[in-house]
Amino acid sequence: MSITREQAQGILLKYMEGEPYRQHSYAVEAIMRGIAKRIAPEQVEYWGVVGLLHDLDEEQCDWKNHPEVHGPTSVEILKKEGIEDKVLFDAICAHNPKSGVKAKTDLQYAVLAADP
Repeated sequence: MSITREQAQGILLKYMEGEPYRQHSYAVEAIMRGIAKRIAPEQVEYWGVVGLLHDLDEEQCDWKNHPEVHGPTSVEILKKEGIEDKVLFDAICAHNPKSGVKAKTDLQYAVLAADP
């Protein structure tokens, strides 16, 4: 199932309560949209969703002590919410090199670069 921006925001608000984390997610969404306008103009919405959800697991896992779980935990949350999108999953994981997923696509490099 592909995910809409509205669905992504609903999931984000369900799993992320901290306002600074939410603000960061919205900022990365905006950066991703800006990058997509130049690199993948037909996918601006999708790239924005990747940015919005890139840190979905921020408050759901012990990523500070176990950085390898940051990204894969987001994938598990999204699957639990009925989302099946390997491109989205790989991009989310690729933004954290310690997750074991190495950036290979423009989308993956963009989210890695967009996350300050």
